[in-house]
Amino acid sequence: MAAEQAFFGGNKATILIQGSAQDLDAVNLFNAMNVPINNEEGKFSKIINFKNSIGSPLFNLVCKVSKSVENLGSCTLNIHTSKFANIDKVKREALFMVSASDAWEIVPQFVQPKWPENIVFLSINKKLGIVIDNAGQGTQSLRIWFIDKAK
Repeated sequence: MAAEQAFFGGNKATILIQGSAQDLDAVNLFNAMNVPINNEEGKFSKIINFKNSIGSPLFNLVCKVSKSVENLGSCTLNIHTSKFANIDKVKREALFMVSASDAWEIVPQFVQPKWPENIVFLSINKKLGIVIDNAGQGTQSLRIWFIDKAK
Protein backbone atom coordinates (compact mmCIF):
# COMPACT_ATOMS: atom_id res chain seq x y z
CA MET A 1 0.00 0.00 0.00
CA ALA A 2 1.08 3.54 -0.66
CA ALA A 3 2.60 5.38 2.21
CA GLU A 4 0.11 8.24 1.91
CA GLN A 5 0.31 10.92 4.50
CA ALA A 6 -2.15 13.78 4.79
CA PHE A 7 -1.69 17.09 6.56
CA PHE A 8 -4.60 19.42 7.12
CA GLY A 9 -3.51 22.85 8.27
CA GLY A 10 -3.90 26.48 7.48
CA ASN A 11 -5.84 26.90 4.27
CA LYS A 12 -4.87 23.69 2.54
CA ALA A 13 -4.68 19.94 2.59
CA THR A 14 -1.37 18.35 1.62
CA ILE A 15 -1.27 14.71 0.55
CA LEU A 16 2.09 12.96 0.17
CA ILE A 17 2.37 9.71 -1.77
CA GLN A 18 5.55 7.69 -1.46
CA GLY A 19 5.60 4.83 -3.94
CA SER A 20 7.74 1.72 -4.06
CA ALA A 21 8.42 -1.20 -6.37
CA GLN A 22 5.40 -2.97 -4.83
CA ASP A 23 3.14 0.09 -4.95
CA LEU A 24 2.88 1.98 -8.22
CA ASP A 25 0.54 4.78 -7.06
CA ALA A 26 3.16 7.54 -7.43
CA VAL A 27 4.28 6.27 -10.85
CA ASN A 28 0.67 5.85 -12.01
CA LEU A 29 -0.19 9.38 -10.87
CA PHE A 30 2.92 10.68 -12.68
CA ASN A 31 1.71 8.88 -15.83
CA ALA A 32 -1.79 10.35 -15.44
CA MET A 33 -0.38 13.86 -15.78
CA ASN A 34 -0.43 15.15 -19.37
CA VAL A 35 2.26 17.81 -18.95
CA PRO A 36 5.89 18.07 -20.08
CA ILE A 37 8.48 15.99 -18.26
CA ASN A 38 11.24 17.93 -16.54
CA ASN A 39 14.62 16.22 -16.59
CA GLU A 40 16.26 16.82 -13.21
CA GLU A 41 19.37 15.33 -11.72
CA GLY A 42 18.53 11.71 -10.93
CA LYS A 43 14.80 12.02 -11.57
CA PHE A 44 12.00 13.05 -13.91
CA SER A 45 9.29 15.38 -12.65
CA LYS A 46 5.90 16.71 -13.73
CA ILE A 47 4.11 19.70 -12.27
CA ILE A 48 0.52 20.95 -12.49
CA ASN A 49 -0.28 24.32 -10.95
CA PHE A 50 -3.83 25.62 -11.09
CA LYS A 51 -4.32 29.21 -9.95
CA ASN A 52 -7.22 31.63 -9.97
CA SER A 53 -7.32 34.81 -12.06
CA ILE A 54 -5.30 36.78 -9.48
CA GLY A 55 -2.63 34.11 -9.13
CA SER A 56 -3.69 32.50 -5.85
CA PRO A 57 -3.09 28.73 -5.82
CA LEU A 58 -6.13 26.46 -6.04
CA PHE A 59 -4.31 23.16 -6.29
CA ASN A 60 -0.91 21.91 -7.34
CA LEU A 61 0.50 18.49 -7.98
CA VAL A 62 4.18 17.60 -8.21
CA CYS A 63 5.32 14.06 -9.04
CA LYS A 64 8.88 12.78 -9.32
CA VAL A 65 10.13 9.39 -10.45
CA SER A 66 13.62 7.99 -10.24
CA LYS A 67 15.71 7.64 -13.39
CA SER A 68 17.73 4.78 -11.95
CA VAL A 69 15.32 2.82 -9.72
CA GLU A 70 12.37 1.43 -11.66
CA ASN A 71 8.90 2.28 -10.28
CA LEU A 72 10.23 4.49 -7.48
CA GLY A 73 8.50 7.83 -7.14
CA SER A 74 6.68 10.31 -4.96
CA CYS A 75 3.97 12.91 -5.39
CA THR A 76 2.76 15.90 -3.40
CA LEU A 77 -0.77 17.21 -3.87
CA ASN A 78 -1.90 20.49 -2.31
CA ILE A 79 -5.57 21.45 -2.34
CA HIS A 80 -6.10 25.04 -1.21
CA THR A 81 -9.28 26.43 0.30
CA SER A 82 -11.28 28.14 -2.47
CA LYS A 83 -14.71 28.19 -4.07
CA PHE A 84 -13.63 24.97 -5.82
CA ALA A 85 -12.45 23.11 -2.72
CA ASN A 86 -14.02 21.66 0.38
CA ILE A 87 -11.51 20.74 3.09
CA ASP A 88 -12.73 19.06 6.26
CA LYS A 89 -9.93 18.84 8.81
CA VAL A 90 -12.01 16.82 11.28
CA LYS A 91 -13.06 14.14 8.78
CA ARG A 92 -9.67 14.41 7.05
CA GLU A 93 -11.25 14.82 3.64
CA ALA A 94 -10.53 17.14 0.75
CA LEU A 95 -12.49 17.63 -2.45
CA PHE A 96 -11.50 19.84 -5.37
CA MET A 97 -14.05 20.21 -8.15
CA VAL A 98 -14.29 22.41 -11.22
CA SER A 99 -17.03 22.22 -13.78
CA ALA A 100 -17.82 23.33 -17.31
CA SER A 101 -16.20 26.68 -18.09
CA ASP A 102 -13.66 26.38 -15.28
CA ALA A 103 -12.66 22.83 -16.20
CA TRP A 104 -11.40 23.55 -19.75
CA GLU A 105 -8.17 25.01 -18.43
CA ILE A 106 -7.13 22.17 -16.14
CA VAL A 107 -8.62 19.04 -17.72
CA PRO A 108 -6.09 18.83 -20.62
CA GLN A 109 -3.28 18.60 -18.05
CA PHE A 110 -4.46 15.08 -17.22
CA VAL A 111 -4.57 12.02 -19.47
CA GLN A 112 -8.12 11.73 -20.76
CA PRO A 113 -10.03 8.58 -19.85
CA LYS A 114 -11.74 6.74 -22.67
CA TRP A 115 -15.48 7.35 -22.55
CA PRO A 116 -17.58 6.03 -20.79
CA GLU A 117 -14.83 5.39 -18.23
CA ASN A 118 -14.19 8.53 -16.18
CA ILE A 119 -11.40 7.58 -13.77
CA VAL A 120 -8.07 9.26 -14.51
CA PHE A 121 -6.38 7.95 -11.34
CA LEU A 122 -7.44 5.90 -8.33
CA SER A 123 -4.96 4.92 -5.62
CA ILE A 124 -4.68 1.27 -4.65
CA ASN A 125 -6.43 1.92 -1.33
CA LYS A 126 -9.02 4.20 -2.99
CA LYS A 127 -8.19 7.14 -0.72
CA LEU A 128 -7.15 9.42 -3.60
CA GLY A 129 -8.92 9.77 -6.92
CA ILE A 130 -9.14 11.95 -10.00
CA VAL A 131 -12.24 11.78 -12.16
CA ILE A 132 -13.23 13.61 -15.33
CA ASP A 133 -16.98 13.31 -15.76
CA ASN A 134 -18.43 12.96 -19.24
CA ALA A 135 -15.06 12.80 -20.96
CA GLY A 136 -15.63 12.23 -24.66
CA GLN A 137 -18.98 14.01 -24.58
CA GLY A 138 -17.67 17.41 -23.57
CA THR A 139 -16.12 17.86 -20.16
CA GLN A 140 -18.64 18.52 -17.41
CA SER A 141 -16.36 18.39 -14.37
CA LEU A 142 -13.02 17.43 -12.88
CA ARG A 143 -12.96 16.06 -9.33
CA ILE A 144 -9.95 15.34 -7.17
CA TRP A 145 -10.64 13.83 -3.79
CA PHE A 146 -8.81 12.48 -0.78
CA ILE A 147 -10.65 10.61 1.96
CA ASP A 148 -8.34 9.46 4.74
CA LYS A 149 -10.71 6.75 5.93
CA ALA A 150 -11.57 5.22 2.55
CA LYS A 151 -12.91 1.71 2.60
